[in-house]
Formats: sequence, structure tokens, C-alpha cells
Amino acid sequence: MRWFCVLIVTLLCVSSIPPGSASGDGVHWNGYNLDRESIPNRVLVDMDGNNYSLHKVNADVTVVAFIFTTCVDVCPVITNNLLTAASQLEDVDYEFISITVDPATDSPEVLKAYMEDSGATWPHLTGELEDLELVW
Repeated sequence: MRWFCVLIVTLLCVSSIPPGSASGDGVHWNGYNLDRESIPNRVLVDMDGNNYSLHKVNADVTVVAFIFTTCVDVCPVITNNLLTAASQLEDVDYEFISITVDPATDSPEVLKAYMEDSGATWPHLTGELEDLELVW
């Protein structure tokens, strides 16, 4: 009876895997396609203290990550995943942007130090809470 239960649980687990995910066929998209007009035209501040408009991004693919520098669990993983993806996207016109969710802590200087520590090379943005709330 125990083996029968193990078999049933195993079959249920295997049947819950989406088709194609085990073989790597197809592309799984986990995100949103946004029209440029739907992106708020707020000027944020980059890690060098310069103004940065999200409307100036012209890449075919733009990935926006929402992080904060005092995060010790998922944010370093997100940044590392972007670093890994960047190393595999040689023929793709892309841009990564990281935007803080903690503007009270994440000044341009703090974001720059975070970038240098992580090895990230893409823009890291902060700004006024009112502007960031519209972007989030």
C-alpha cells in the first residue's frame, strides 16, 4: 500500500510540470509587455546623481528589477540572475535597470557601492518617493 501511495504522489507531481518545461522546448515568458506610453514619464536619479528618464530607453528588451540595497535574501539573487543573463545575451539588444524600493536608504552613493560590490554595470535608480510610487 505504501508503494502505491508513493506512486500516486509521484504521478501527481510529474503531471503538474508544465508541458515543454522538462525538455526545454519553447520559451517561458514571465513578465509584461508595456507600451512606452504606459510607462510614467518620471525623472529618477541614477547611481552617479544624474537625471534618468525611463522614456529614454531604446532597447528591444528592457528588464526592470525592483530591489533595495539592505535586502539580504532575494535582491542579491535577482542581481546575480541579471548578471548571469547578461553573459548569455550577446546577440540581443537589451537593457537592465534596477530601481530601489527604499529611496530613504538608497541614495545614489549607496546604489553605486551596491553596484560595485555586485559587479553590476547597468543603471541603478532612486528618486523622490512620489515619483517612484508611480513607477512601482
